[in-house]
Amino acid sequence: MAKGISLSIETTVILLLAVLVFATIGFLFSSNLSKGSNTLTVEKAFSDGCNQLFYIHKCGTAPSGITLANFDPDSDGTDGNTLARACELKFGWARHAGEGTSASDCKQACGCPP
Repeated sequence: MAKGISLSIETTVILLLAVLVFATIGFLFSSNLSKGSNTLTVEKAFSDGCNQLFYIHKCGTAPSGITLANFDPDSDGTDGNTLARACELKFGWARHAGEGTSASDCKQACGCPP
């Protein structure tokens, strides 16, 4: 009978250690993943900005006039991170290559008419 009790205690200890290891690994992954959750990726910022441009502004606003919350690709903490900036980063357009060209290209990329 002593062997049955010993086996049960050993199994319980092994299970508790396994749960502890998995909990520790889960905590490490969740803390690493949550660090970047406050900032938008370029793709998400572009998508959100296009939705604002198309559905809210009916394509009547310049992309530089649509500010995107939580979009800070250069991590400088300043405002001015707009749909125009998301377009520049997504498509590789020059930053000051001419407002008319890049603005109309950005609008067209969002589905607005030319």
